[in-house]
Amino acid sequence: TMSTFNVEKGEIFKCDTILKEFIKHLQQQGKVNQGVDFILHDLGETGLFIKSGVSDQLFEHVNALMDSNAKPDIKEK
Repeated sequence: TMSTFNVEKGEIFKCDTILKEFIKHLQQQGKVNQGVDFILHDLGETGLFIKSGVSDQLFEHVNALMDSNAKPDIKEK
């Protein structure tokens, strides 16, 4: 008998549960990888298996989120 195997090239992206939910949200919103799904497998609480070449885009979004959270919300009167 012949067996077939599905081989996927990707990267393991380790993160906490909050960051993982943010990444899933980015995929749902189509804001990464030109709107094409990039999460190949959910690896449990602290990891995702993602398509190769997407991690740089994820880091850009994560850094933007961190920068927006780090800036004080000062309103001029």
